[in-house]
Amino acid sequence: MFNLPENADLSFLQNKELELICFAAYQVNLHFAEGVSITIFGSFQHLVAGRNISANYKDFPIQSSELMRLVMNQIQEIKPKRDNTLSLRFSNGDQLLLKGDNGPYESYHIKCGQSLIIV
Repeated sequence: MFNLPENADLSFLQNKELELICFAAYQVNLHFAEGVSITIFGSFQHLVAGRNISANYKDFPIQSSELMRLVMNQIQEIKPKRDNTLSLRFSNGDQLLLKGDNGPYESYHIKCGQSLIIV
């Protein structure tokens, strides 16, 4: 629905530890240290470190997930892509891809304090 701003400074995500994951019927909430959060509304892909098999994008409602592997791990690498997809690599080597093009719907929100980025 919205584009990730070209000048978006996502450095506040660097080294943030994932503390809590909340699942709802049509969203996943990732809560990090210092009040930073990411809410996923659209498709996402979780690539588990050390597995050669490429995970398919998950859509809602989610039937199963290995996202708990990310709890207590820090974001080590942040890569926004041209299609508004956001790639996050965690300290355990896992990668989370938040698909940025969800048609007319919002794909994800990133919140830091009073600042909110909607994609």
